[in-house]
Amino acid sequence: MCQQKRSNTMERQTQDIYGNTLNFYAITHDHLTDCKEYVISKEAFSFKRWLIFMTIFSSLAFYCEFYNTDANFLGVFLFILCVVLVLKLHLKVKQESLLVIASLGLQLTTTFVTGRKESQFIFNQNIYDVVINEGMYMHRIIFYLAVLLRDIKEPLKISHIIPLFQHTFPRLDCLEKIYNGVQNAFQNTHYKSKIWK
Repeated sequence: MCQQKRSNTMERQTQDIYGNTLNFYAITHDHLTDCKEYVISKEAFSFKRWLIFMTIFSSLAFYCEFYNTDANFLGVFLFILCVVLVLKLHLKVKQESLLVIASLGLQLTTTFVTGRKESQFIFNQNIYDVVINEGMYMHRIIFYLAVLLRDIKEPLKISHIIPLFQHTFPRLDCLEKIYNGVQNAFQNTHYKSKIWK
């Protein structure tokens, strides 16, 4: 969507709320269009977790003597395992990005392990604000970035809250960098639009 004539990329590693490693990229596409992109990606496949799961599963199957059971039962069991694996891979997220085009709005993109992408665009006039909020998740308090949507009928009220990066769960330090970049982009555009009026 943005021209990538002069792209300036800042890359660093950070962690999610569980302590897993995330890669954080802040990409400035072109200084004339106020176009920035924030990308957070995580490891798509954990070999260590897979090895531990397979060791436990094989030990359990050997202990329960699955090798002595009926072949039809084993076929159905393996089919169910394959279906579960395909569904898990189809729903597993490897990357989330937030594209900020200050004059137009925000584009949220989720990329799955299978290559499937889901995108959502939020127009500028629908955005009330972008905030860092705190919430309860699995018996812990976490911080998350959220877009507050303006109510169409009453512009001073909030109609919806859209949480961002809800699959990668970056920590507060990463959220603060994204928040500051989004706020700076929107403030610069708001300031320029006042000058031109």
